[in-house]
Amino acid sequence: MNLDERLQKDLSPDIYCLVHNKIVNLEQQCKKQKEVINKANEWVRNWMHGTNDWFEEDSKPSELLDILKVSK
Repeated sequence: MNLDERLQKDLSPDIYCLVHNKIVNLEQQCKKQKEVINKANEWVRNWMHGTNDWFEEDSKPSELLDILKVSK
């Protein structure tokens, strides 16, 4: 029996709905945070390998901060 089935069996319908919605919201939040972390990791890897150079005129170190702001 998975968690969802167990919750549905053990909780009243109203409480189950609240708990289920909270779990779904947390799963979505976790997915978004993973995406932001992956983008930040990719940016840092590119920078370390020389594709993002802090000193180039075109370089935008603020891109990393913009990526991290998405997680809010």
